[in-house]
Amino acid sequence: MVNVLAESYVVQSSDTCSSIARAKLGKPIYGEKGTLKRLAALNPTLQDLNLIYPGQTIQVGDGAPVEPVQEGPPQAIAPQATPASTPEPVVEKAPEKTPERVVAEEEYIPPGIELGLITGMTDLQATSLENGTRATLGSNLNLGVRAAWAHEWSEKFQTSLAWSLSILSFKPPTSTNKTLDSSSHVMQALAVGGSYRLSESLFLQLSYEMKDQIFITAKDSTTIALDSVSISDLKLGLRWRILEFHRFELGFVPSFSYLFSKASDGYSVHSGQEYAGRIYVSREFAAFILEGSFGLVFRDQNTDLVTQTETDTLLGVTFRLK
Repeated sequence: MVNVLAESYVVQSSDTCSSIARAKLGKPIYGEKGTLKRLAALNPTLQDLNLIYPGQTIQVGDGAPVEPVQEGPPQAIAPQATPASTPEPVVEKAPEKTPERVVAEEEYIPPGIELGLITGMTDLQATSLENGTRATLGSNLNLGVRAAWAHEWSEKFQTSLAWSLSILSFKPPTSTNKTLDSSSHVMQALAVGGSYRLSESLFLQLSYEMKDQIFITAKDSTTIALDSVSISDLKLGLRWRILEFHRFELGFVPSFSYLFSKASDGYSVHSGQEYAGRIYVSREFAAFILEGSFGLVFRDQNTDLVTQTETDTLLGVTFRLK
């Protein structure tokens, strides 16, 4: 008789089927050969992988056959007569072959695709270096889109490429009697970066970005003009997963960017810095992840004409395919 021992696991309060598949069965998690699909095959009674509960027992292994050991007193073996030995011919043994090392083929991990919508408000404050005149501009509700591609090279490292486009429009200035010459701009950004897993809940992020930034210029004594300049920056950030409960995740993403200087038409943009913080809440589904976020961005970057600060308040919704 052969017994089969199945490997089982008791669901904890912070578990999802994806996290169990990753921890118990390995990667890749998704796709036809993913461990999430294998987990579903091992548990045919699970009608919905999104519905598991703490204390529930699920199977995480196929099990292995075990031969039972026969118990009881040893049986006596009757002695047998030893026949006369006949000398056997000596046969030379062939040298044993060294077993070849088997190298496991790496499984292909498909890239992830991310689409998002962004909305927010922007406030600009500038002081003229020539006469000390101050100007404050507030934007209308701005809209933007974002698309990103990410590839996971290993369990800890992934790279990404992201592009975004937004339309930025401003209201007439309220702190001065000057008029606004240009009130609407199309802003684009292109970023390439990488993410490294420091722990189960902490990721280090580094990226290089080319991004359109808005600057206030004094066209003449009665008019304020807005100019967009493509500025490159180097960003260092952290993605911290604070809480994971069932299929939900809560986290915080702080970052710091060094903004490089650049010469523009008629003036020069100095180097500056940007500080950002974003809180996100995400929910994992079988084929995608839906994430909502709220963030604040503060930019301090001057020119030859003005000292300027910018504050952005942003809301975003992201749809991420697995």
